This record gives sequence, structure tokens and C-alpha cells, in this order.
Amino acid sequence: AYWIGRAAVAHAIRAFDGRGPKTSLLDAAITHFACQPEALADHVHNSERPVSFIAEFAVAVLGAAERGDDVARSVVDRAAAELAVCIRACINVLPGSAPGGVALMGRLLTESDHFSELVSLAIREVDSTITVQRVGTSPLDGAVTLAASDDPGIYGQLLLASASARDAVPRVAGSAAAAYLQAAESTLSEAAADERSSL
Repeated sequence: AYWIGRAAVAHAIRAFDGRGPKTSLLDAAITHFACQPEALADHVHNSERPVSFIAEFAVAVLGAAERGDDVARSVVDRAAAELAVCIRACINVLPGSAPGGVALMGRLLTESDHFSELVSLAIREVDSTITVQRVGTSPLDGAVTLAASDDPGIYGQLLLASASARDAVPRVAGSAAAAYLQAAESTLSEAAADERSSL
């Protein structure tokens, strides 16, 4: 989402100052970020949570692409192609990591048929042997499943189970990361309580 939002903001600024083609992304950015076009770059990057702010803009970018804006479509097409290449690279680095295929999840992929289809097609172009499915669960569900697993396989070295290390990570109230961590802690606590009661 951040990649899409960042690219779209750059195109909006270029449309405003005349370095790029006209695009509805300029009006979408002005509305989303609630600022004047000449202040767009400063306003976005000096916000309290610029990464989240920019990532949230991706929803508007997908909407513009689906309505036929050429610049937005080019951003979304490049994002789909880049995601497919990243998936192929991950599978190369972690052999056996996708025996059941690749699951597309997260807001952009589950709420946008257009983007989901673009990503699926891009993955098949990169590697026709990879099966792709769209699922309604979140990445957190997969992380919790791995963390609760007796044998997380190749992901074992990536799991962080240390409470002291976990608590050392700062959390921004209201952020998606804080919400995920809170949900994960709750789910894992319930699983641990269930396991103790079954003994």
C-alpha cells in the first residue's frame, strides 16, 4: 500500500507543477491529505505517521485506476508486477515456502477485484507453476498459526517469542501494528489458557 501511495503522491505533485501529465490523483491527494497542492509534499512527510498516511492513500489510487485514470493505472500495474517479482524472489530464498501456493490477503487485495486480478496475472507471468488464491483472512492469522505451531518449519528462525524483545518495540497508539500486536497477544493468551485447561 505504501509503495502505491508514495508513487501516486509523486505523480500528483508532478501533475501540479507541470512536470507530469494531468491526473485525477492530484484532486484525490488534495482531498485525502486535506491540504493545498503546493503544500502536499511537506504536509504528507511532516505528518505524525507519514508511512500510514501515504499507505492509506492507496485505496484512492486503486479507485482512480478502476475509473480509467491512465497515471493511476500505470502505478497499479507497476505495483502488481513488482509484487509478483517479490513473491518469486521470496520463494527462491525460502525453497518450499509456498507448497500450497500463494495467498493474496490484506485490504488492497481482498477489497479490490481489479488489483487482485492484476497481481494474480502478474504472478502467473513470473511463474506459471505458482497457484494463487485470494483469502479473507489477515497476515496476522498466518503469523498466529505459525507462532502456535509445534513445527513452524522454515519459518521457525523468524518467529520472535521473547517477551522482553517484544516489549522493546515501540508502539504508536492507533497504528495498524499496535492493533495487530494487541490482537495477536489476545489470541495467543487465549490459546495458552486453553492449552493449560486441557492438561
